[in-house]
Amino acid sequence: MVFFFSFFIANCLLLGWIGGQPIEEPMYSVGQYSSVFYFFLIFLIFPIINLLLSDDLKYYEDRLVWWQDVLFLVTEMLRPLVVYGRIF
Repeated sequence: MVFFFSFFIANCLLLGWIGGQPIEEPMYSVGQYSSVFYFFLIFLIFPIINLLLSDDLKYYEDRLVWWQDVLFLVTEMLRPLVVYGRIF
């Protein structure tokens, strides 16, 4: 999962950089291939990964407690900001 997410972030950064470049042949081709890969990740790979990982989600009283996973993800993403905020 982390592997595909890293490719997704790198691809988004590449597409952002390509969007600011002049329309010339190397940038044009790289932009097209990156766009195809972007939509391939969004519409094929991420839903497949979601189906494979759906068994690992937590259930509580026969209902899905998805907000705990979201809360955990948000706190892990904000952890570096809290640590670096104390330094500055």
